[in-house]
Amino acid sequence: MTSRISYMGTKHELAPSVRAVIDSCQPGMLLDAFAGMGAVAESLAGERQVWTNDIQHFAHLASACRLADQHGPLDALKLGRMAKCLFEENRRRLREQNVDALKLGRKALRADDYTDFRVAFDRAQARTPRFEQAYGCFTKIYSHGYFSLEQCTEIDSIRYALEVLRGRGEITFAQFDWALLALGRATLRVANTTGHFAQFLTPGAANFHRVRKQFKRSVWKEWLGSVGAIQPVGLPDWRKENLATRSDSTTLLRDPRYSKRARVVYCDPPYTNDQYSRYYHVWETLVLYDYPRTSGQGRYRPTRFTTDFSLVSRVAGAFRQLIADVAATGADLVLSYPSNGLLHKAGGCPLALIKEAFSSARVATEIAHTHSTMGASKGPATSTVAERIYVGQA
Repeated sequence: MTSRISYMGTKHELAPSVRAVIDSCQPGMLLDAFAGMGAVAESLAGERQVWTNDIQHFAHLASACRLADQHGPLDALKLGRMAKCLFEENRRRLREQNVDALKLGRKALRADDYTDFRVAFDRAQARTPRFEQAYGCFTKIYSHGYFSLEQCTEIDSIRYALEVLRGRGEITFAQFDWALLALGRATLRVANTTGHFAQFLTPGAANFHRVRKQFKRSVWKEWLGSVGAIQPVGLPDWRKENLATRSDSTTLLRDPRYSKRARVVYCDPPYTNDQYSRYYHVWETLVLYDYPRTSGQGRYRPTRFTTDFSLVSRVAGAFRQLIADVAATGADLVLSYPSNGLLHKAGGCPLALIKEAFSSARVATEIAHTHSTMGASKGPATSTVAERIYVGQA
């Protein structure tokens, strides 16, 4: 049994049905070209080798650790002991420089009345965060938003501890990655959001108790719990033969170093006009830790990745190119796409496009499925649709 990182768009519920379709295809390695958190690849553990790919750094990190690292993470207690002093060192620097803001933040979290909460919260938010000679990327960018200022000092200080431990050679690069993955899981669990990083909750009279509850949660405790919870998938001998890449699908499928390795390519492309990078930007900063200039109410990173699969004017062309690129490798294609996907709204049909490139094309199965609407930005939070699994074979 493994502990997963469940996130928007994951295919855990559909994975058994997708796996059954993949089993009917030719033997050999499976490429999951839009892997996300790797649910479909995980379902194939021990059955066939898997190759996961995703353009997002954090999604790639999740698959590289859980599906392609042979050794697994450090023991949580051992890592906690190694990191504690370094964690406290960085947090002390941040606390000393942000004393007033932290006091006001704690006052807000003690307030039972919204007016009292708001006064203290606004005063804390008005203080410019300081982080001289300290790791302070999250303190600078995300405090009083996705996380409290106190939580940001914890995130930054865990990140500092891991960097120092890796730099000293006390943990390996792979152990660093596992610990960073656990920190990503912890940030999602404490985040002041509705379950994704597209935007944070702005405190109001109706929700300030919820915001206050999330802001009180300890990142350190959640991190240690996540270090112990997230485990590798399958056996070491299976994982060591797997691959994990970070690329857009078009570039990957045309790369001669990789293009002939997979015998089955599973594609689960974006299906709405919301750019998916909007939901990963906080995790991207956690991995890159590059102090980006952010913009907008969601404090988004600059130059976020955009895909033609989420543009109504380009989605048909993106599908046609993807299908042709898979066909050129000689692999079988397995494609998941919902009945309300953007391609259908643009007047396209996945089956018709598959027939253009493959001699055999069919709808292998159709499943009633509840889809997220990416945070309900344009209506209800979920919708029931028919998820269709298409197959193309030479």
